[in-house]
Amino acid sequence: LAYNTHYMAYYLNMTANEMFLDTAQLRNSVLSHARMLGYTPRSRSGAVAYVNVLATPPAGNTQATLTIPKYTTFISEAIDSINYNFVTLDSYTVSKADGAFAYSNVAIKEGEVITYGFTQDQNNPRNRYRIDSESIDTDTLTVIVQESGSNTTQTIYTPYDDLTELDSNSAVYFLDETDDGSYTVSFGDGIFGKRLSNGNIISVTYLDTNADAANRANVFTMANPLGAVSNITVTTSAASSAGSDKETIEEIKFRAPIAYTTQN
Repeated sequence: LAYNTHYMAYYLNMTANEMFLDTAQLRNSVLSHARMLGYTPRSRSGAVAYVNVLATPPAGNTQATLTIPKYTTFISEAIDSINYNFVTLDSYTVSKADGAFAYSNVAIKEGEVITYGFTQDQNNPRNRYRIDSESIDTDTLTVIVQESGSNTTQTIYTPYDDLTELDSNSAVYFLDETDDGSYTVSFGDGIFGKRLSNGNIISVTYLDTNADAANRANVFTMANPLGAVSNITVTTSAASSAGSDKETIEEIKFRAPIAYTTQN
């Protein structure tokens, strides 16, 4: 009886600890408390570098402008024997000058481009979709909703920011970290945010990143030519930095109440 009483007291004490943000020790408990405060913990963040690109076209090329498309891949020098992928998050267009195309301070971010596709149907009334990755850089998340397979009209959805500014037509999404470290994207209910319709096609694109492992990369090469231009020189303006892992339990405990107190 003494052993049983001790075990039960210990169990109830640990259970009670998980009921409060200050004393919770399990990440899923801390995430639940943060969610009640309207706080979304920071995800992983890919390292960012800045490069200058000089593309010299072959003789006789008459192009006046040249574009580096979004998600163009650059390969880094080896860091601890690993070469990392970096991509552009925007497109860059320049005009020809002195027979070449020169780009300055092109931002490239470490990560692999991943796209998930979902179709809304009546079997998912909560409009919630799971992304099976713990390595998402949510700052790079792009959510596009197409009306249907026959109607190709697309709407870009933006992350929810201020509940007081939402109405039934607000094209926003809500992001949550799940108990196992992956993420879910959900949509409005027709009052706070636009509700999805049956047949809507959801496309979710993001960078799957290695966090701080890709910091310090200082030499890059472009993975593919730009159209007919293959003579490309890449010089580094700023080495990669700012790659970081997702918020720790202690960081969430500290920041969630502050974010709630200041209302973001």
